[in-house]
Amino acid sequence: MRSLSLPGDIAMVFAALQDIASVTGLSFAADIKNHVVPRLIHAGLYELGSTLQLAHEAIGEAISAGAQEMTIQHFARAYRARSGCADSVNPFIVPRWETLDCTLVLRKTQAEAEAASHAVDLRNARKLR
Repeated sequence: MRSLSLPGDIAMVFAALQDIASVTGLSFAADIKNHVVPRLIHAGLYELGSTLQLAHEAIGEAISAGAQEMTIQHFARAYRARSGCADSVNPFIVPRWETLDCTLVLRKTQAEAEAASHAVDLRNARKLR
């Protein structure tokens, strides 16, 4: 699959976001399409699967908060929960989000997940002895 592009895929990602959220009854703040979706694509590393997975997590944040309307704060919380990043490198918070290298955060969280998995494997191996 090809990578997503800005601004070319904003309408498509917004339509997918609407489809996913339609089953929840959530509405969208007026700025979601033009202000949030470009940040969502960037945070999802321009990959459709990662972008939609993050959108799904943001919808979960909105539902957990009892919100009627999705806002950028739900996306910021979902990204923070996924990456563990500080607000200063959260593309849903910083004004110049397009300058952030979100791959650095992803690499860090992937490395942490791999280290945690390795630690579990070691503990399990010790139990088998």
